[in-house]
Amino acid sequence: DFGHLHREETGIHKVFMGYAFEEAALPAPWQQRLSKIANLSPTVMITMGTFLSARNDVLDRCIQGVKRALPESAVIVSAGANVEKLARWRAQGVIVERFLPQKALLPHVDLVIFHGGNNTFTETLFYGKPMLILPFSSDQFSIARDAQAHALAGVLDPNRFTEVEMAERLAFLLRDPAPQAACAHWQRHVQARGPTYAARRLIAEA
Repeated sequence: DFGHLHREETGIHKVFMGYAFEEAALPAPWQQRLSKIANLSPTVMITMGTFLSARNDVLDRCIQGVKRALPESAVIVSAGANVEKLARWRAQGVIVERFLPQKALLPHVDLVIFHGGNNTFTETLFYGKPMLILPFSSDQFSIARDAQAHALAGVLDPNRFTEVEMAERLAFLLRDPAPQAACAHWQRHVQARGPTYAARRLIAEA
């Protein structure tokens, strides 16, 4: 336990609180939209964050890779300013929007493809969803490496991945028992932490 070890070494007691996560309800219009794709499976969310959603080429290749590997899938895409550039996919079971109610949608998807941003990583982990990470810069590489090392994610180079590579990662994440077990394990761990956990620990140690 981090707090116990730190107190022994320094005399200072610290408690690792975890993430202060607040769940969000799915808006009624989105409930209706999901009902229209309920016959498709699996459901994949693609989100590259506010800045990297500008990479229309990567978003387009991700959609194409998912639909080639999983023809019966539903895909939900956060496209930023590229909404109209990706509109041609809408006839193939793909929802393309400028922004998504991401936290509210996460319980309803089976897998998340994203850039390795910390918020999306933590939110996806909270709901125990397997991840395909395409890191672009900074701490995204560290998050991708750690997630892959713990069997939570597959990793692809966003600038060079092939459809074959994507199909292999998707098959592993959706069908292999290792990522399913790892996601379930860390979901329980993350959901057990938070402000209430920290308050109880601090009161108990007072």
